[in-house]
Amino acid sequence: MWIFAGISFIILILLIYLFYSKITMTIRINFQKGLKHADIQFKVFNGVYKKKFSIPLFEQKGEGIVYAEQTNLEEEKETEKLFTIQDMNQAKELYDRFLQQYNHVKRHTKELVKKVKIEKLSTDVKIGLEEADWTAYLTSGVWMFHSWITLLLSSVFQLKCKPEHHVHSLFGVNAFALHLSCIASIRLGHLIVIGIRFRMDQRVPKT
Repeated sequence: MWIFAGISFIILILLIYLFYSKITMTIRINFQKGLKHADIQFKVFNGVYKKKFSIPLFEQKGEGIVYAEQTNLEEEKETEKLFTIQDMNQAKELYDRFLQQYNHVKRHTKELVKKVKIEKLSTDVKIGLEEADWTAYLTSGVWMFHSWITLLLSSVFQLKCKPEHHVHSLFGVNAFALHLSCIASIRLGHLIVIGIRFRMDQRVPKT
């Protein structure tokens, strides 16, 4: 009896820890001459597990951009098919099913995004042109963009910090550099609850 109670208590503690543990994502972007990459780090279970990787923002080989070209060597054949009432009903059923799934995904995604907390947001921009007046115009535009981004983030996510933005004007030289740091987190329990709700919506019988 006591053994069963002890095991149940341990399981309960683990479930509570799992529900309230956070998934944290840290994004750092460095964009300047000779250094253009983004570092992303994930922390799960309050930092017990960490995963970090770097993504190059631009990659160029030689004098051009590498791309993949795909060709279809098979001959295309034209076929004629009569669109019947049954086909129309099947198309309508597929559309209704797609619309239902889309509404479920849209609603739950909106709920999920609302649970994301922005814990840190800072940017440091250095910008300049040879013409002083154009440098001043660009600096004002960057500040306006910062204000718009802050307003957008506060309307979509939970903004739990005061964003720090710094803009440095460089006169008489063509230059641009950007350093961005952002930390976002969400409770693992929110993911579990929203995932369960999504699965329950999928099991609702179609009317």
